[in-house]
Amino acid sequence: MDRNHVHFLKPLIPTYSPTKIVRTMKSVTAEDTPKTILLAEDNPADANLLQLAVLEHGKLPWRIYRVHDGEAALAFLQQHGVYADMPRPALVILDIRLPKLDGWEVLKIIRATPTLAPMPVAMVVGVMSPQDEEQRAALQPTACLVKPTKLEGYAQWVRMLEQLLP
Repeated sequence: MDRNHVHFLKPLIPTYSPTKIVRTMKSVTAEDTPKTILLAEDNPADANLLQLAVLEHGKLPWRIYRVHDGEAALAFLQQHGVYADMPRPALVILDIRLPKLDGWEVLKIIRATPTLAPMPVAMVVGVMSPQDEEQRAALQPTACLVKPTKLEGYAQWVRMLEQLLP
């Protein structure tokens, strides 16, 4: 695993840079510390839509780190290997259908790890299946959100996610 698994989202640019931290936020003052978000999303289009909504509708400054699969999300959260110097996120956004380890498995491990258990976790899915409803009831994520079909829906998402931030 190398640093190419972590992508720092660039404002309004559909490609990602693994080599430098680029803030996805509006202007920041000394009192305004960016909120670190881990986004575990394998679909670049969905990640880009969330990023655009944060830029347009976010009230808080966000710094979004993106990984592509469940194993990378856990390594990032546990600060293992190439992720050793990554900051602890204030919020984790997990796609339910991630490669390698799905979002529910990642959430199960988060909740079983004392240092990670209190962390707010928002699960995201295109369509909730009955199995997803069962997992939701069993694992109790902080929030469970259906991916919007239009950009306007992401604005509401951003407002809900900002309420989850400490």
